[in-house]
Amino acid sequence: MAVKEQSCCNKRKKLFIEEALNKENFSRHPLPNDASLRKYERIISSDGNFVLMDASLDKGSIKSFVSVAEFLCKKGYSAPKIFAKEEELGLLLLEDLGETSYASLLGTTNKEIERKLYKKAIDLLVDIHLNEHVHEIEIPSYKKELLLDESILLVDWYFPILTGHKISEELRKEYVQAWKKIFECIHYLDDCLVLRDYHVDNLIWLDDRCGVKKIGVLDFQDAVKGSYSYDVVSLLEDARRDVDAEIAQEMLEYYIKQIKKIDQKKFLSDYKILGVQRSCKIVGIFAQKAARDKDSRYLKHLPRVWKYIKKNIDHPILEPLKNWFQRVDIPVMKN
Repeated sequence: MAVKEQSCCNKRKKLFIEEALNKENFSRHPLPNDASLRKYERIISSDGNFVLMDASLDKGSIKSFVSVAEFLCKKGYSAPKIFAKEEELGLLLLEDLGETSYASLLGTTNKEIERKLYKKAIDLLVDIHLNEHVHEIEIPSYKKELLLDESILLVDWYFPILTGHKISEELRKEYVQAWKKIFECIHYLDDCLVLRDYHVDNLIWLDDRCGVKKIGVLDFQDAVKGSYSYDVVSLLEDARRDVDAEIAQEMLEYYIKQIKKIDQKKFLSDYKILGVQRSCKIVGIFAQKAARDKDSRYLKHLPRVWKYIKKNIDHPILEPLKNWFQRVDIPVMKN
């Protein structure tokens, strides 16, 4: 971005904050951002702290974020309240849920605290998934076409990094056909609200709140109507951190016991399918960030993500994909 254009953007953001707060005295502090086009700042004023979300490079996410945030708040969950918005500029002024992220707590705590935090996160998913009002919000369904588009990221972006050249058209078509066959076996496709990026980096611990309100949720602008298993596997097969295997299994069993309206066998089948699908998508995204955006920060997580793929690929329903991996002879699948 040119210096003049950047200066203009900063002035427009400053004016937006001034009008939203009805004051000129405040300080702005950049916050870390993940693999996203959105940028965040903490706004500190005499009236308290706020968060500025700058989605000027991703304006399409504003409408969805607002819709989902308002829905979650209406249902009694701890999503950030929206104090001001300017969709044309891609700006939102949000409630500041604080700095006590799950990720920071899990980095310094023992196994029992880890178990407690994951149990609370599962409790929130259970509450959301038992909520029968998902039809009240206008969000897309997690259609098979979208699942396929995400899965293809692996062959289009990771394969060139692995081999130094694009995958052959024949192998790409076989990969697509394998996934199409697998997706026909998904049982729960659009039955509940799926926040889509439900992992510890997007969860905030709110000690002064009660019940499921103790968990603040962030980064849900890509929410869809989807499968019960998606956010569960997103939480327990975290691309950025190792979840204790015993705790992960406990949490999976704990979730299943709470959601009595689902068939356990069908749920676990979907869990395997969407777990591998999500991992393939993440491998592709992290490779894309490195190759296209020259951002290699996320490549260090790839061994963990491949571990999830290898763990789940032996499920009979994933045999077409397992056969494909064996044919292309990806070394990481043999380690």
